Amino acid sequence: MNKKETFFKRHKNKLTVFCVFSVCIFCFANYIGFKHIPGHIHDLWRDIVYKFTTEERDNDQIIPKDNDKHSFKNSPDTIVVLQPPKYPLDSLLYIHDGEVEDDFKEELEELRKVDFSKLKVAEDFPTDTECQYAIVRHYGAPVIKLLKKYEASLKIGKCYVAPLLNTDPDRVEIARVTCMVSGFNRKNENLSNIEMPLRIAYDFVRYSFDPENWYVENLSQRIPFDYELNPHKNDID
Repeated sequence: MNKKETFFKRHKNKLTVFCVFSVCIFCFANYIGFKHIPGHIHDLWRDIVYKFTTEERDNDQIIPKDNDKHSFKNSPDTIVVLQPPKYPLDSLLYIHDGEVEDDFKEELEELRKVDFSKLKVAEDFPTDTECQYAIVRHYGAPVIKLLKKYEASLKIGKCYVAPLLNTDPDRVEIARVTCMVSGFNRKNENLSNIEMPLRIAYDFVRYSFDPENWYVENLSQRIPFDYELNPHKNDID
């Protein structure tokens, strides 16, 4: 009479494969750091969306592979922002022949009270290429299609040092800046933020787990409207 095989003998091959797979996963997790796994999974998904939706446009990629790098020069204090700041406002749009539009008077008065003198111009900030890479990776397919539709690229304006917002121990910030971003078509015409979901200003952040790349985050401070990036066109009456 044949003895009945044990569970381990019957499933020897499956158990071996499972053990090898588990060891590989453990080694990989240990290599990147267990606490960084959620962030890496999120970033991996963005990269997958980008790779499968990006096509070359006249031999120029929306996100070029080689990006200029900057050394870390900003060292602001770490704080927590309780209320979201307002976006930069082009006040000249509401002033005609020296007169302020009635609906804008209250907001203009509020804008005049904002003290922008305390802002510090950043020495460490993304290039235009890094800015576009971060935004495309953040939004994925919708922005890729938007840039293709308008044959546009993104440019970054003057950047200001922003306080580090280290509220998540798994995503330690080492640099943060705030700046305006505008789209430009092939004729170098300013398209502002083109369409939603793109906005006119962002924070760009570098994290300790990936110090070579910039990431897009919500605005953390109010900055002045960048007229160098977005020159104002006077109304023609």
